[in-house]
Amino acid sequence: MISIEQEKNRISIQRELEKQHFQVEALTDSLTGVGNRQAFQQMMDTLAGEGPEPEYSMSILDLDNFKEVNDTQGHMQGERYLRELGNVLQKTRLGAAYRFGGDEFCILFRSRTKSQLCEACQDIQHSFSEATLSRELEQVTISFGVAVHQPGVGPAELLRRADTALYQAKKARGSICFCQA
Repeated sequence: MISIEQEKNRISIQRELEKQHFQVEALTDSLTGVGNRQAFQQMMDTLAGEGPEPEYSMSILDLDNFKEVNDTQGHMQGERYLRELGNVLQKTRLGAAYRFGGDEFCILFRSRTKSQLCEACQDIQHSFSEATLSRELEQVTISFGVAVHQPGVGPAELLRRADTALYQAKKARGSICFCQA
């Protein structure tokens, strides 16, 4: 009787571990290892429901000239760059990273000053430029658009502002632009 109960417990624990594994897998981008768009949306929903004024900032980043990399070096090389950026973003402890789509990523930061945000973005740029892949192949830069939360600004508007700042940053390639709203 005891062995039957132990086996039932073992199976129950195994099922729970599998369930947790599938939940994590469902929210993780399989190529880069960072959160996927669904995980990003869940976090946006969480932020929207966090009381009157949660303090957070958002950065949208992407690889400059990524289309050119794919067109000239092939999609397999493009995926290597994306995996490398995913590795760099996973090591970032200052914010939560998500792959938004293609070569576009988003990082959500909690309670950071503008200078801390700028430093975090610069650290990511530096780490990516120092990565083995970037030293072996054509150097690809990263541009950042950053929006700092302001009272009355919801997550969707903050995302729009960060995207607008990214558009400005991409004009100079490899730069960091803050939303001026």
